[in-house]
Amino acid sequence: PPGRAARARRSSCSDVTWRRSPVATPSAPVFVARDLTKVYTMGDVQVHALPGVDFDLSAGEFVVLLGPSGSGKSTLLNILGGLDVSTAGSVVYRDHDLTAAGEAALTEYRRDHVGSSSSSTTSFRA
Repeated sequence: PPGRAARARRSSCSDVTWRRSPVATPSAPVFVARDLTKVYTMGDVQVHALPGVDFDLSAGEFVVLLGPSGSGKSTLLNILGGLDVSTAGSVVYRDHDLTAAGEAALTEYRRDHVGSSSSSTTSFRA
């Protein structure tokens, strides 16, 4: 609702802190992620880079991801930006199911909806 206080939310399985701004007008979520997981396998070692993240992000919200090195911030942004795919879970951007998208669909998604700068930040058109 309008005027609600900003809140911090910690994902259930990681050290990443979500700081969210109030939304002036509630709307349908732009991003929906459920149990978003990324595991990298390096030889016999498995690195759990993103352990089951859930969130909804509405248009007009401003989100800051805070966390120590290795907590999954860049991995999450790479998945949301269509540069990487999750190991498990799902992520949908508006009507684009990024989890099921092939390389051509991800290329189109990046071209039409994602921007990045050389300072390693990623932005999304709402």
